[in-house]
Parts: sequence; C-alpha cells; structure tokens
Amino acid sequence: MTVQNKKSSIILVLKVLEEYSDEDHYLTYQEIIEKVNADYGIELERKSVAYSIQLLIDLEYDINPNPSGKGGWALYDRQFSPSEARFLIDAAFSSRVIPTKTARTLSTKIQQGFSRYARREYGYIAKSVELSRSDNYDILLNIEIISEAIAKGKCVSFQLRGYNEDGEPCLRKDGKRYIASPYYIVNNLGRYYLLGCPDYGEPRMADYRVDYMVAARIEPEANFIDSKGVLGEDFSIAKYLDEHIHLLHGEIIDALIRIEDHIEGRKGSRVGEGVRFLRDWFGSKAKVFKNQDDGKVYAKVRCDASSLFYWIMQYSEEFTLIEPRDRVEEIKVYLKRYLEKYGE
Repeated sequence: MTVQNKKSSIILVLKVLEEYSDEDHYLTYQEIIEKVNADYGIELERKSVAYSIQLLIDLEYDINPNPSGKGGWALYDRQFSPSEARFLIDAAFSSRVIPTKTARTLSTKIQQGFSRYARREYGYIAKSVELSRSDNYDILLNIEIISEAIAKGKCVSFQLRGYNEDGEPCLRKDGKRYIASPYYIVNNLGRYYLLGCPDYGEPRMADYRVDYMVAARIEPEANFIDSKGVLGEDFSIAKYLDEHIHLLHGEIIDALIRIEDHIEGRKGSRVGEGVRFLRDWFGSKAKVFKNQDDGKVYAKVRCDASSLFYWIMQYSEEFTLIEPRDRVEEIKVYLKRYLEKYGE
C-alpha cells in the first residue's frame, strides 16, 4: 500500500469510527472494513485498519478498546460533550432571530460530530420550531459581515425591514441605506443588535436589530468614526450592558426599589420571587437589604432611566419605585394618562 493510500485509510477509519462508534457501540477490524467498503466503495486490509487506529491514538484521538473484552474499538471524545451539544442545539431552536431552516442546519452540523446512535437523542428539539421567529435568512451572513467590519475598522451599510399598514414586510424609509461605524454585536433578550455610531448628527451610540438588516455590506470608503471619540477611553461594554438592560439610551440613574412582600389575591410572601426577578435582570449588582425601620425589603439598582421605567411597568405588582422622586412622578403621569385612555 502506498503512503497516499495509508493517509486515505486513516481518514476513512476515522470517519467510520465517528459515524458508527461511541461508548456503547464498538467496531471490530472486520466491521470497520465492511463499513468503509459499504459507505465509500473502498477495500481496506486488516493490517491497514490496525495501523490507522494506532496512528490516530498516537495523534491523541480518544479511541478505546471494548472494556468488556469482546473486541472492537470506539471513538469516545467528540468536539462537544452531549450536554454541550444539547445546550447549543436548544439555543439555536429557542432563538427567535434564527429562522427554522437555519436552526435545523445548525443542529445538523453540531450533531455531525456524534455517532448516528447519539444523534437520535436530539430529535425532540424539533418541537420548538413553532416559536414566532424571524424569517430573515441573512442573519448569520449579517453577523459575519459586521464582525469583519469591526475587525478591519470599516463602516457597514444596510437597509432595514419594517411593515406597512397592511402588516406586510417592506423596507423602512423607502429603502434608505443606513451607514454606521460598528463597535459591538450583542445579544439582548434573544435578539442580536449592532452597537455603533451612525454617520449623521453628533457622534453617539445607536443600536440596530441585526435580524432586520437587508443587503448588509462593508463600506470601505465611508468615514469610520473611532469608538474612543464616541464612547470614551474607559468604556466597558460589560458595564454598558449592565446599565442598559433594554438597550435604551436614557440617563443612567441610581434607583431605590421596594420589593413587595404581599400582593392582593396571592397567598404567602412574595419577596423571594421578587428577588429572583431582580437577579434575573440585574444580577448580583442589585443590592438587596431589609430596612429595620419598616421591616420592608428594598433594592438599589443602577441602569438607564428608560429601561427602568419599562422594567417597573413590567413588574408593577412585585416592585414599587421609591427614588428618584422625579421618576416616580413620571410613572404617576403615565398611569393617569392610560387610565384616562381606557375611560377610568
């Protein structure tokens, strides 16, 4: 057998072990020979299979003999562990910005690293395709283009999808092309956003939904605005996301919130559930404490005023905003206006 044929046999043996073996399924030399012949139409000698397996082991592939002593070999270690693969596949199917077809393709690629027996375990995930999803199949391409632009320090341009009065998709502002200096791609509440500086007006941070972008491209001739001139020298994206939980751009404020212990119509203390909601959004940066004067539980949080407003509205039964007082007054005006709207 020539050197070239030996190289080919190593690849074929590895492919068969990847496809047909795992910790519960072992292949003898003869079974490997038969499967290579059936799948690829190539005949291998027993000595060549043994040589290939030993070389793969020397190359640190996790190939192991059958511990039962019945003979055979199996490839154990894969690119992803079963739990890692399950997490990635679940994430693909639960993401609302990834179309169903794309989620299936990603799932298939992730599963390719497993044996055909292990792949059967992931069939249940297809049930989640009924989610309301984006139908923009360019989202992964958009992410790739933006990432390249960020790496090269170039502007990107794109059109944005919207909807007309009939509920049909259309292009916003008659197909206008938006141009921005891109700085970050972030995932917020399952949606991907480009954070960057638009090419008009005063330099500022703006965000754009990546799954709404159409015909994205790099604009090498456009004037790229360096992020330091927009965000400052000490900008931290982690801190920014902590303080802008809805990616809104209001003033950053410190707020005092009371966690309600009892809610009308519900039994038992609600403080634990309120703290859980608080941790879900603000993490450990929310400072929770019990006031010795009134026995109530409070929290101090820091975020942008617009996000705080909508967050308080979302969890209005569990929390009451105490400070700052001017934001409390804004909530009162808002609630009064909407009570009037509904005839109260």
